[in-house]
Amino acid sequence: MRRVNAGPLLLVCLALAIACGGPDATGPTAQGAAAGSQPPVSVPVPPDPGPPPVAGVTITSLDVNPSVFIGGQNVQGTLTLSDAAPAEGTIVTLSSGNATIATVPPSITVAAGASTGRFQVQTQTVPTETSFDIAGTAGGATRAKTIRLMPPGGTLSALLTASDVIGAEQPIELTARLTAPAPAGGTRVTLTADAGVLSVPPVLTVPEGGTNATVTITARSVLSETPASISARTNGESRTAALRIWPVFIQIASTTGDPVARGRSFRVDASPSAIFGGEMWDGNGRLQVSANDPSDASKWWAVIMAAPPGRPLVPGTYRDARRIPPIGSGLPTLEVYGDGRGCNLSTGEFEVLESAFGPGFGGYSGSIQRFRATFKQTCTEAPGTQLTGEVRLATILMGCKKSRNC
Repeated sequence: MRRVNAGPLLLVCLALAIACGGPDATGPTAQGAAAGSQPPVSVPVPPDPGPPPVAGVTITSLDVNPSVFIGGQNVQGTLTLSDAAPAEGTIVTLSSGNATIATVPPSITVAAGASTGRFQVQTQTVPTETSFDIAGTAGGATRAKTIRLMPPGGTLSALLTASDVIGAEQPIELTARLTAPAPAGGTRVTLTADAGVLSVPPVLTVPEGGTNATVTITARSVLSETPASISARTNGESRTAALRIWPVFIQIASTTGDPVARGRSFRVDASPSAIFGGEMWDGNGRLQVSANDPSDASKWWAVIMAAPPGRPLVPGTYRDARRIPPIGSGLPTLEVYGDGRGCNLSTGEFEVLESAFGPGFGGYSGSIQRFRATFKQTCTEAPGTQLTGEVRLATILMGCKKSRNC
């Protein structure tokens, strides 16, 4: 205890005629105080509380790895504390957001001196994709991790086509890809498409142990570019492929006196009966395409377009094109013929508006993903006349014809 000056206290006592420090306020003590004497008085002082208390160890993170997996597996969870656990360890309580399909221990104890702990998450199989949290609490803090359980066979990860442009009446492959191998019996993928535009089977099955399945689909005839989509669904997950359907045709118009089309105008469109085929050569530098409608013998036409030697057929205007360019001239090639007629020699030009080629096969340079060009041709034997037209192709397997089932 420390001693303090009691002078002010004595003055208060005298003023109130209260006995302070003795049996009588008029006694020796009061008289001494009145005379200015102030003997020391002891007053108790509260103890020093010391520094504020230190907060306990808390949880700072919780992770489950992997966080996306097939239901029925056991995976590991890891948690981290804000500091090393004290001598008695740190208890972390655990919980599952869906205890019917995923269980965790009620709690774990992080050993003294450690700052991390591990636990097991035990799961059941699920019929559809299911997501929920695994949480841990310590020191008044809670941390959680969302996990996603997949059904056996996984879910759809992608729906793919070789090109986002499909040619009317032309076949193209559609591939469904899963996130995990299909279980026994395979995984059924349901398909739907825009009615009246795309023809797809209702179901595509990924075989047991596989992750991919492919089917051939066909776009129906259209007169102009038409947007379309295909949707696939399995195990609660959906994917959609957005596509464009192009008309596939050769269109020709001619002036009077033209020896090839003889002043006529017509168009051959892809249809169930029409046959489109051809080849790509010279490193995708030379295109030869033909169209034939067996229902109309006059609708058999072909177009040959080639960039100057050594160059690919890319968008641009190709002037001074010849049916037979002089050797070493470096000129492009253009020839339009059909119905049993063609130019002996010709001049002209063509403009490639779009071009995209797929991989080659069987000795050919490539396949057509999409190609669009306009052309003008004049036979040298008929000056002053002209044949003009447009060719538009998409998803054509070059080097084969539909009549040969390719």
